[in-house]
Amino acid sequence: MKRIRDRFLHVCKQLPSYTERVWFAPLVAFLAFLDFFIFIVPLDPIVVGAFLAGPKKRFRVAWMTALGSTLGAVGFALLIRHQGMDFLNAFAPGMLENEWAQTLGAWIRDYGFWALAGSAAVPIYQHPAVALAALSPLPLIWIFWGMILGRAIKFTAYAFLTQHARGGMERWFRE
Repeated sequence: MKRIRDRFLHVCKQLPSYTERVWFAPLVAFLAFLDFFIFIVPLDPIVVGAFLAGPKKRFRVAWMTALGSTLGAVGFALLIRHQGMDFLNAFAPGMLENEWAQTLGAWIRDYGFWALAGSAAVPIYQHPAVALAALSPLPLIWIFWGMILGRAIKFTAYAFLTQHARGGMERWFRE
């Protein structure tokens, strides 16, 4: 356990030197964009780690991440609109075949923009919501605005919470 803690502390000490660089926020935004096309980007831990390491630019990182994620969602929605269900089934088989996706589909059908914005604001897997919105008659511009609103709320909340949690974490690691 001590070895893991020491390694974690080493990475945490190095991370602030990167978070203050000009390219850091666009890099996190690009990872947020990629998250919609490859499912292996652990975006939330990356963003929270960035917030903890770089307190001066946490809100800039939050808003750029929201924009990158939104652009990725719109790109994903465009792909689904142009390629249809065959593409979606090849890309992520069974994504829309569970009870949760059916409920989410009903919300998007009934509430459109607001359902998409609400799902974008919570820390859940976003691909089904974007896919269902793309398959619905919801205009692409409303997909953009729903995602940007929800993601801005989510990442700004993360930035605010990490701003207040940082002191507690520093005390925990000093022990």
